[in-house]
Amino acid sequence: MLAGRQWFLLLIAFAAVAGIVFFFQKLTCGFKERVFALLLLCSGVLGNCVDRLFRNVVVDFLEFHVGRFYWPSFNIADTCICVGVFLFIISSLVRPEPDEEKEKNAAKAKEKK
Repeated sequence: MLAGRQWFLLLIAFAAVAGIVFFFQKLTCGFKERVFALLLLCSGVLGNCVDRLFRNVVVDFLEFHVGRFYWPSFNIADTCICVGVFLFIISSLVRPEPDEEKEKNAAKAKEKK
């Protein structure tokens, strides 16, 4: 679908990294696991960009199989992206946003008055 459109994919990748860098503090909310997750995500995106720039294709070199069933091939950058997204989602579900807690407490305080 996007084969042969390396510059378009690079543009999307750089826009994603720029967005993460620009909104880094708001996205992390001071949680260390979110910092780690976003760093993993950016490193994976930039790793794939290096492949696109120097090889014109992303090289997938890890391939696993059990019997006759094969897992799709991937690379370390793909793993960083997947783990980073997974950690960020889990952190977002488990840890509430600090601003939301403050708003809830302020609303409760107003109701008591």
